[in-house]
Amino acid sequence: MNISEIIRGKKKFLDKSIDVEGFFILSGGKGYMISNKDEWGMLDTAIELKHPNIKELMYSTVPAYGGGPLPYCDSAKVSGVLRMGLNSSGIELVNLKALLIIRPEGEYEIKLNDTC
Repeated sequence: MNISEIIRGKKKFLDKSIDVEGFFILSGGKGYMISNKDEWGMLDTAIELKHPNIKELMYSTVPAYGGGPLPYCDSAKVSGVLRMGLNSSGIELVNLKALLIIRPEGEYEIKLNDTC
């Protein structure tokens, strides 16, 4: 399911397990899913991925980009439970199962298995 669809219909997806497709970014040590790369600075249209070690797991699994504003801005898929949050968009994904980062050279699976 894409991010825009989730944000528009968030009430019907709350407290349900969903699969999200979009772009993963790491900003301020927090992980977010956004609709497209051009939205990396607009966190009010992002879904925060709640995980206490997402930054460390990303750095230990996926090579970071250098020289830009974000260490990660990649096509991605993630599964988890949608709930209300305190971030700009008002929603976040918890109980994350796995995050799949998709790059031209291959895919990286980050096993999250967290109950945050």
